[in-house]
Amino acid sequence: MFLSNIPEPNFETLCGGAISPILCALSGGADSIAMTHLLYKMGYKIFACHVNHGLRGADSDSDEEFCREFCDTYAIPLAVKHVKIIPDKHESTEEAARKMRYNALYDALAETQSYRIATAHNADDNAETILLNLIRGTGLRGLCGIPTERDKIIRPIITNSRAAVEEYIAEHNLRYVTDKTNFTDDYTRNKIRRHILPVIKQINPSFTQNCTGLSERLTKDDNFLDTTADEGYNTLCCYEIGKFSLDPFLNFPEPVQTRIILRLFAENNIISSSLRVAHTLGLLNSRNGKLNLQKNKFLIADGTFFYIKHIPQQYRKH
Repeated sequence: MFLSNIPEPNFETLCGGAISPILCALSGGADSIAMTHLLYKMGYKIFACHVNHGLRGADSDSDEEFCREFCDTYAIPLAVKHVKIIPDKHESTEEAARKMRYNALYDALAETQSYRIATAHNADDNAETILLNLIRGTGLRGLCGIPTERDKIIRPIITNSRAAVEEYIAEHNLRYVTDKTNFTDDYTRNKIRRHILPVIKQINPSFTQNCTGLSERLTKDDNFLDTTADEGYNTLCCYEIGKFSLDPFLNFPEPVQTRIILRLFAENNIISSSLRVAHTLGLLNSRNGKLNLQKNKFLIADGTFFYIKHIPQQYRKH
């Protein structure tokens, strides 16, 4: 049964208890309808937010109207956000839409004074994400898949398969809308969903469930490494001089060293990459030297400490 598939973290803890309002991201699709109906049926105080990207013309407007009718049926307050998708230079329309959607949801979260935003990702979505990350190239964090919670986002049905969602929809005779673009191969995720995942499930029908277990185990490992790296960062850093002790750093295992470096990059607005991390590790292991990380930001190692130094570029005048 659908409800019995919700494991730890405890559902009530995840949703903050029945007195805390939850903002449901409502697209009108089967997953979001099932999740919103489930929270409503369990007695949670809920709001809903529908984000209309306007990318599919009349279909987008039809989905919005459907969400209004659904919320009217159950007396669920609904916020509708219209967003205009303008991709950045190195960004796909899909990525830009996702970013704008979450921005709109956070706006609605503040407006409704809700506890958290609930999105309706399911276990198949998680399996697709793991495969997508693996195909593109990833590390431990990418293999963790979609987190159950992060910041103000919770995913109450992330451990339930798409089949379980469909079963719930049928059991409660719920209507939903279908995005026609899901049946095209225009997006990489659709190719994985329509062609790759079905073949994998023929080989192992438990693949989606296995991915859920993998996510849970690797997330624990990932959190442990993060905690160890944060403790190490704070121990190594001599904040009064803005430098880090080199010898203790070199005593950490490389996975922890890497995360300390990534935090150092983040706090100095340096774009991270596997190559940049590798060059940084190489310099620190040599104990002495200078590495230009990004424009006028240099990593300095002097045998005792390492640190980021801003050195203005000198240009010759012609």
